[in-house]
Amino acid sequence: MFFRSIRFKIILWYMALLTLTLAAFSMVFYNRLSYDLYGNLDDLLQSRVEGIADSIDTYWEVEKLEAKKKQGQEQRTGKTG
Repeated sequence: MFFRSIRFKIILWYMALLTLTLAAFSMVFYNRLSYDLYGNLDDLLQSRVEGIADSIDTYWEVEKLEAKKKQGQEQRTGKTG
């Protein structure tokens, strides 16, 4: 008799509505959090790549300066090769 009562039907409708509401909220929350986390990860990786690129550029600039310095010293002393 309980399964045919109005109380049971209202409880079922309430449970279904609550389930759908929580599922929708969870999906929106998960998607937003995922988007934010991947955005932060992309920013972090981009900044690290820029740091590495700057380090490589600095290394090669130092190498060029040392090569010029070495050439200047060799020219002053008259040594070649």
